[in-house]
Parts: sequence; C-alpha cells; structure tokens
Amino acid sequence: AQEASAIKAGDVLRAVEGTTAPVACLDLEQGATCPRAKACTTVRFWAGLDGVIEQYVDGVTLADLAGGSVVSI
Repeated sequence: AQEASAIKAGDVLRAVEGTTAPVACLDLEQGATCPRAKACTTVRFWAGLDGVIEQYVDGVTLADLAGGSVVSI
C-alpha cells in the first residue's frame, strides 16, 4: 500500500491496460518485430505521441485526481 500521492496514473493505466501506447505497434518494442517496420511512415508520429502520453500520465497522481488538480494540456 502506498500513499495516493505516490501512485501515478500511468502506473494504474499500465497495470489495467498493459500499456498506454496509442497504437498496438508500439508494443513491438518488447522484443517482437513488425514485418512493416522499415516501410511504416507513421511510426515516428506514434512514438512521439506515446512519449507525450507517458509524460502526462506519469505526471498525474491519484491524489491529483482525487483533489481535482489535474492540469489539462
């Protein structure tokens, strides 16, 4: 058990959903290879969006959510 201020929203999302990735292909970073990886023209976009999502959800705690102090982007 931890204090609500120590639990990140990202930790909860990853525990429940497995990932916060906006598209399934980002799961490939866990060791699988995609046969389209070299031809994919949008992978950098999705990787950038994933980085923004990760930063945001890891910057919000359960205490923030409970207190209503979540900042919108």
